[in-house]
Amino acid sequence: ASIHYVHGLALLKLGRFEEAIKPFQGCIAERDEPTFTARFKGVEGPGPHHLLAYCLAKTGQEETAIAEYEQALDMAPEATSVRHGYAHYLTELEQPEKAVKLLFDAIENGSIDAHLWSLGCHIVNGHLNDSEVALHWTDCAIDEFPEHPEISKQRGIALLTVGNFKDALVFFEKTPQHPLNEGARILCCIATGQTAQLSDPDKEQLISTAFMEWYRRLLERGQNESANRLAENIDTLETVLPTAAMVLREAVS
Repeated sequence: ASIHYVHGLALLKLGRFEEAIKPFQGCIAERDEPTFTARFKGVEGPGPHHLLAYCLAKTGQEETAIAEYEQALDMAPEATSVRHGYAHYLTELEQPEKAVKLLFDAIENGSIDAHLWSLGCHIVNGHLNDSEVALHWTDCAIDEFPEHPEISKQRGIALLTVGNFKDALVFFEKTPQHPLNEGARILCCIATGQTAQLSDPDKEQLISTAFMEWYRRLLERGQNESANRLAENIDTLETVLPTAAMVLREAVS
């Protein structure tokens, strides 16, 4: 079983996922057999099922991948790496509701950690069209990990999405410099009547594109009143992001 496991690991690390399937299956089939030497670390427990599930997922074998993820999770419900991988895979399969349910289960059994909270933030903000769930999840996440940079940013996104620009700005002011973050920060400043400054004028077009992406997000989530508030401040926007102001003028004309 140990030989199969090490073989499978080597193939997986080389990205040869289809070839790695058989060794992991062999490991699972033989690991309960008597052995005269200590088993390789990882052979016992959910590891082989988890890695097999990953390889099956990578090769498009959806049903068997899910079965292996379920097996791994049944063996170790508190294994955060298994739960993270399974929830991520379900999200890729466009089943975000099931993924979020998996993460809520981690809250119930006490195994949730920063990685699971952060993944949940990405799912509720990026794959669920349910602002209430996004607000609830990110609120709980930021309570648990108030200094976590990704969770902090995701909390800002959830607040921005419902037009709560004042509270969202608090979080976007702490995010690393990036066009998407800066676009969100400037949008929140404009919407709340605060002075907005561009940190890097050379990136004005990139940040303008990001600003318009956030504007479109508001429209897609039914936040027309919040979007209109931005349209009413085009002149102010023009002093900071002239490209975004030009595009917004065309959009609302």
